[in-house]
Amino acid sequence: LEYTAIAARGRALYRRRFWLRNDPTPATNDNELLNEFARRIDYALSNFCVEDSLTWDDRGDIVIRFGVPASRMGTIGDLGRRGQIIYPTEMWYYPRMGMSVEFVGRLDGGGYVLGSNAPAPSGGTAAASAVGIPPVTEPVDPGVEVPDIAREVMAIEGEHIAYKAQEIAARGLMTVENVPMSYGYSPPAPPIMVYYEIVTAKGPDGLTDVAVNYQVPVSSLALTEDADRAAGSIVKRLRILDGEHGVVASEVRRLSVSCESTPAPGALGPAGRLITDEWRLDAPPGEYTIEIAVEDTVSGRVGFGRSRTFVRGYRGRYLSMSGIQLATAVGEGSRFRRMDGTVTPNPSRAFWRDEKLIVYFELYGLAEDRPGESRFTVTTEVSPRAREEERNWLVLLFSRKEREHAVSSRVVAVGHVPDTAHWFSLGLSTLPEDNYDLTITVKDVRSKREVTESTPFTVMEKP
Repeated sequence: LEYTAIAARGRALYRRRFWLRNDPTPATNDNELLNEFARRIDYALSNFCVEDSLTWDDRGDIVIRFGVPASRMGTIGDLGRRGQIIYPTEMWYYPRMGMSVEFVGRLDGGGYVLGSNAPAPSGGTAAASAVGIPPVTEPVDPGVEVPDIAREVMAIEGEHIAYKAQEIAARGLMTVENVPMSYGYSPPAPPIMVYYEIVTAKGPDGLTDVAVNYQVPVSSLALTEDADRAAGSIVKRLRILDGEHGVVASEVRRLSVSCESTPAPGALGPAGRLITDEWRLDAPPGEYTIEIAVEDTVSGRVGFGRSRTFVRGYRGRYLSMSGIQLATAVGEGSRFRRMDGTVTPNPSRAFWRDEKLIVYFELYGLAEDRPGESRFTVTTEVSPRAREEERNWLVLLFSRKEREHAVSSRVVAVGHVPDTAHWFSLGLSTLPEDNYDLTITVKDVRSKREVTESTPFTVMEKP
């Protein structure tokens, strides 16, 4: 109904957005869902068109909606002994969806129609017709002499059909009207694990700097190895769509992979067994869909990700804060540039207990406290993430129990005005293995304004 209500000139745009929105492998050149739809169209055209026309019958509609059935059986039309018409039928079964579909042939050569829309074949029982079971086409008429053996065979057939109807109803097999449209996509091989994050910061000329940081475990790639080194390559594809699913920007890049064949035990990060990279662009504030795909060029395995995110702006004169960047290093270099140096991200947000977690963020709109400087307080709180059974706010309100392993700290810092960068390291040795929330609250000493941001992370125990 939504589609038919659109003016003709807008339908092409609607279709384009529909297939973009439902692409199971975003950012790649192929849309497997659209390809499967096209294959079903071809199948319907090749098998179910009437008299070489380009119009398929109801079987084509069902193939397009649900795919080729797991099994397909048919009966030939005929005339009964008393001259009644026995229509040709087809029965299709979709075990995965728990559905059976019956079709009845038209005598005028117009193909097949769904059983519920067809004239009821002679002798059909209500129970059988309701679930699409071929009805008894030759009922026993007491006024006609029928040999006992034939009567027995037909009675057994009728009992069997009634039994199958009850069995299907008991198993909950559905009819076409109760099953949603089904398009499946199974990747050719298990997907690659891709960790990624979206971090925003203040960009130029009122735009927002959007950084898509990602990591790929080297262990998921097919590498060529010698005595000391392992090598391979990946193709990275990234795409950003606006709120109307139009492509705002995209990038395709090939990256070489080279690492030690035998890494140090527990190695983590760019120097170990994770490939780390980023993609950045400046975009106006608004709602976007970020899509990422990473393909191993040797094995063909691919990892995918799609996130719908709201990109906020940083234009105001009031205090605001960038997204929190959890990092493994802050220093000098040409990659991962930020306001005051380089920040090596850790998109997996997983850290060993003996590691230092580096926290980086930027502040905008600070008030001047001393010439060229501002002062602000930074309050840090680390608390375990609420488990599913603890998420109910009534439980949290009335339990009044202390959050386990929660730690907090408060420091006074000095920065530039009106914008500055701030980072610090966080020791994890006192935190048990768990998932945590990091909450940072910054208060401008001069203006008394506050801003708060949160982000999750994980502490891991080395095996």
